[in-house]
Amino acid sequence: MKNLILCKSFYNDIEQLSTLISSLEYVDCLHGKTIEDFQYVPDQTTDMLSYMLREHIEIQPDTGTFIKPNTLVHFDNFYQHTLWTCIVALEDTTIKLHKHESGMASFFDFPEDMNKDQFFIDNCMNMDKWQTVASINIEKNDYVFVRPWLWKSFEEDKLIQKFMLNHKLEKESKE
Repeated sequence: MKNLILCKSFYNDIEQLSTLISSLEYVDCLHGKTIEDFQYVPDQTTDMLSYMLREHIEIQPDTGTFIKPNTLVHFDNFYQHTLWTCIVALEDTTIKLHKHESGMASFFDFPEDMNKDQFFIDNCMNMDKWQTVASINIEKNDYVFVRPWLWKSFEEDKLIQKFMLNHKLEKESKE
């Protein structure tokens, strides 16, 4: 299974967009800072991402958010049909994939009896408990598809945009 795909040139005019988005007001959130109640999904984004992945996808509502991340090690909240997180770099940045000192490399590695909330409190802001297993430099306007259940972190305060991508469920036809 592919866990990460790196691509080039998401936006046609990244300089103008980056300048505009950087100048807006950001508020604190769990993963850093974000623009409150603001998402941007350009026309044809779903078609472009479906073509790149060779899969029928749909973009989750309330994604297309802009984030100036902190260094929190996290996985993205995902639904049953979520396939990918798509991260667009609005400035040069780095994404790191991690494995916990206990061996957990993804959300699915949690033991059933573990208190997940307590694990997050005790571990996700403590980089000493994590091993970096991959570090990927992403240039401005590059985008990366990464599985949402993998432990990841981003370079602090480097502006990114995040889309959550679901497998598109086709409606059954009644004939």
